[in-house]
Amino acid sequence: MRWSNLILTAAGVLIAQSAVTDDRYAFGATSQQILGGGTEASTSSKFTCDLPPVLDPSADGLPAARDLFGDGKALLKQVERHSQLVKIPSISYDDNGEPGKDPRWNVFYELHAALAYLYPNVEVTDDP
Repeated sequence: MRWSNLILTAAGVLIAQSAVTDDRYAFGATSQQILGGGTEASTSSKFTCDLPPVLDPSADGLPAARDLFGDGKALLKQVERHSQLVKIPSISYDDNGEPGKDPRWNVFYELHAALAYLYPNVEVTDDP
C-alpha cells in the first residue's frame, strides 16, 4: 500500500470513529433536524414518509418502449440521427453576445433545422 493511501485511510478511520463514538454528529453539530420538525430522538417514531402506490403502466393503452425500440432497426435509426447531429458545430461560449447580434449563435439555426427534420413529431407546435 502506498503511503498516501495509508494516510488517507487512517484519516478516514479517525473521522468515522469520531463521528460514531462522539455524542455529537459529524462536523461538530450537536443535533440534526429530521423532516417533520424536532430532533431525531423526539420524532423518529412519529415521522412517516408516505409514498404513493406503484403505478402499473400496462393498462395505459400505449405500446411499451421495449416493443418500439427493442430491435436493431430502432437502434440503427437512432445512430443515424445522432451521427448527423454531432456533425453540426454547436459550440456556445461564455462571452456570446445577444442572439441575432452575435454571429456565433447562427450555428444553432442549422442545429434547430436538423432537429426538426430528424424528429418531426417533436417539432409539432400548437400555433393558432
